[in-house]
Amino acid sequence: MAAWLHRARAAIAAGHTADALEALCAASAVDIQQHRQHYLASAVQAGEVADLYAQALAPIAAVAPPFQPPPPPSGQLRIAYLVPNLVQGQAASLNVVRYAECHDRDRFDVHAVITDELFARTPPSPRLHLPSLTSSVAAGPLLSRLRAAATVHLLPSTGDLLTASAAALRPLRALGFHAAIFVASPACPIQATLAALRLAPRQYNLNIGVPLLSPGIDAVIYNNHHRAEADLPELTARKIARHTALTAGGNAREIAARVAGLDRARIAAQFRATLDPAVPPDAPLLLSIANQLPTRMLHGTFTADLARFLKAHPQAHFLAVGGQSEAYAPVLRQLASAGVADRVRTLASQSDILPTLLAADLLLNEYPEGGGNTVIEAMAAGLPVVALHAGERHAEHIGALLLGPQASRTHHDYWSAASALLTDPGLRAARAAEARDRALNELDYTAITACYQRILSGDLSQPPSHAAPLPTAA
Repeated sequence: MAAWLHRARAAIAAGHTADALEALCAASAVDIQQHRQHYLASAVQAGEVADLYAQALAPIAAVAPPFQPPPPPSGQLRIAYLVPNLVQGQAASLNVVRYAECHDRDRFDVHAVITDELFARTPPSPRLHLPSLTSSVAAGPLLSRLRAAATVHLLPSTGDLLTASAAALRPLRALGFHAAIFVASPACPIQATLAALRLAPRQYNLNIGVPLLSPGIDAVIYNNHHRAEADLPELTARKIARHTALTAGGNAREIAARVAGLDRARIAAQFRATLDPAVPPDAPLLLSIANQLPTRMLHGTFTADLARFLKAHPQAHFLAVGGQSEAYAPVLRQLASAGVADRVRTLASQSDILPTLLAADLLLNEYPEGGGNTVIEAMAAGLPVVALHAGERHAEHIGALLLGPQASRTHHDYWSAASALLTDPGLRAARAAEARDRALNELDYTAITACYQRILSGDLSQPPSHAAPLPTAA
């Protein structure tokens, strides 16, 4: 990342704004996607990148047309969610679709702006080697759902990043948004540029890990309270407000409604019979699910700890969904060396995870990095969950945050909880009921969207108090 930041500074010094945006995009994307936020670990570092964005964009501030705010809302609030791309099966994409579906349409006129700034650029990025795939192709049925719930604006990302941003600015401003919600990180330079030049009197960054603190962002909406607390001093110094929601949301009510009409025992028996070899109907079945399960199980001690647990509970079996790949081979070798591989099953990622959840007795959220959506789905399906607060990064404690009071704080507590739940059906039923109620009432998309609506409605009733503006070009 350091090399890309050096290139960005050199481009800024030379007055080459487009090249600076390319370098900042590459630096942030590489750190977030490949280095597990090694540099962008807090708002302080995100702010350093934001300052570089501000310096890069300063030369165009003087020539950009001034922002004219729309009249105050007399009826519906016109809001826009801006996303860098829409992809079928991607959690962030589904989140935006579900927010649009859950908004009160009598109060909110919802728009979705898809900037397609990473995977669908013409010409392709000269800095990042990314697949060329437009959201209109990658999103599939998800885009149809979004069109049914919101007014969708698909922006062609043509030319360099600065050219694409300038082309989008005027038509988006003409729509008269009262609030713009940038679902973006520092790796989204078109969104950073549009925010800096301003599309709405109130502009938010909806943050799941690394906040976009560029000029023009008035507030960050966090769905991780630990990150929100840690970032508060930096946000305060930058005059950026902070709001929080418990999570990004999940389909808890939808899953619970499906479960209510199913014969759990029959589905569980049928599913276990399909595994190779079949898992006995009365054998306790532990479950872990992730698109990157091999990486997560090998990062830290989870595999070794699981092996010891399976040795201590010879009646238990383990199912790894997302583990049917060559990358899982080192995990299987480690489990085989511990003598427990005969009780381990693997499956590829599943389009419908519900039968798997109904067949299991316990979800083990892996650590030090674990999932979030799967935790909500399991809770809603009535499957007990074990999760560990393994660290302060989002991926290290999101499962524990969602699970709430049932979550573990130490490795010993984690496996002690797993043992107690595995051996006590009554405790499993009680914990499952508690988790299900929490998922339905606090983690469902309806609850999270209602939280966002309260934030937007409250802020839009107050005079603007914007974050620091762009610096003036020399």
